[in-house]
Amino acid sequence: MNKTSLNGVRAVLMPLAFLCITPICQAQESMEPQVPVHVKKPPARQVGDVTSSLLAMQVSGSAAGPALPMLGATSSLSWERYKESFTYKIPESFDRAVSKSNTSGQ
Repeated sequence: MNKTSLNGVRAVLMPLAFLCITPICQAQESMEPQVPVHVKKPPARQVGDVTSSLLAMQVSGSAAGPALPMLGATSSLSWERYKESFTYKIPESFDRAVSKSNTSGQ
């Protein structure tokens, strides 16, 4: 046989072999005993459980990321603002009440 006819035979036999083997594999799979799987559902969470667990995680710091440094210019500006906050005394009370009208400037 020459090379061309050998390739032609392979082109025909390979799909036929695949078609013959597939039912055998499927038969083996279907012969396995079918055991019903009982999946136990987790208990239903009450409203607020997720929030409580997230707040507990926040308090404990168990999921906290690494501390990140504050870089140059930002650090300097923040430090200056912090120091400046001590230059004015916090008043005991305010002279005027806050207005309850729309203050958006319209």
